[in-house]
Amino acid sequence: MYTKKDIIKASNLNSSMLLFFLGAVTLASLAFDPVTRLFTEKDSQYYNSVYNLVAYTLQYFIGMGGALIIFYCTKTGKEVKNERPLLAKPQMPASWIFRHIMICFFITYSTVYISNFIFVILEQITGIKLYAPDFTAEDNIISKLANVLGLMFLAPVFEETFFRGSMLRSNLRFGKWSMIVTAGIFFGLWHMNYAQTLYTMAMGIYAGFIYAKTKSLIPTLIIHFVFNTIGTIQSIVVGNVDLDNLNLSEDIMKLIPIELLGFLIIALILTGLILFILELVNHRDSYKLDDEPFQSGYENDTFQPANKMSEGKVLAIYFSAPVTIIATIILLGSTIVFAFGVDA
Repeated sequence: MYTKKDIIKASNLNSSMLLFFLGAVTLASLAFDPVTRLFTEKDSQYYNSVYNLVAYTLQYFIGMGGALIIFYCTKTGKEVKNERPLLAKPQMPASWIFRHIMICFFITYSTVYISNFIFVILEQITGIKLYAPDFTAEDNIISKLANVLGLMFLAPVFEETFFRGSMLRSNLRFGKWSMIVTAGIFFGLWHMNYAQTLYTMAMGIYAGFIYAKTKSLIPTLIIHFVFNTIGTIQSIVVGNVDLDNLNLSEDIMKLIPIELLGFLIIALILTGLILFILELVNHRDSYKLDDEPFQSGYENDTFQPANKMSEGKVLAIYFSAPVTIIATIILLGSTIVFAFGVDA
């Protein structure tokens, strides 16, 4: 059994790791330019590409890597190590995993389009232009390498290890859906990019559900890797096309990969939608979590709601923790400020 104090303590710990990441990246950003200049001059056409490569590397290895090291040095982190390995064999059949990976793609990509629609309408109604980071790769090998390394590989590994493999894994002892939603919310806010917030929350919540069912990080790594790989390929092929001076007769071959990616995304959405409907009709119990034991790695511990608290109460207590309130305000505030064009 767990108390309100235990939930608040865990909440403060996880939020402290988020704040450490923000602080470490802020300090590391002071080195982005000096390190970049070791490889290229500031007026070089490759400066921005090298800068992004340096930024991705330092952000994940120093910021998130440092946060993970600190977490696993704490009492909670050490106890969590007793659990099954993160890359253990999933405890659900391959057919179940495939269905829910496809459903996750449906939910994520659907939320992408819904989010885009909402913010376009808001811009039209308010007349305020919103700004989001441009991940389009420049037409050089270094820029493409930066996107491949940062988006395809570093992001899935570090982000899944942090949000699903550490934050969620250590909190599932308090409640399942409440902690799945919590980890998903912070996964979305952590991006501090209004254009990504909603769909990364959706992806984070469903990926968290899959982790809770499979007890393995392998399925969520696959989801994250495939999603980011599609995005990386999009960033590269779009970077090869001068959209401002597009000539259909001359650039038709460059547009084919973009069209194929569009068809792939539509196929993922439709397949996931069909499987989601079939899952609700034929396997509704797939979404039941409350009665399943979850070995958290804590001695003699299987999943039990803290003092039989409702999931809603656990969620409310988690977000009442002082450090979590601060982290939420900073992340949400940063997202809003950056959306108005203030340089990150």
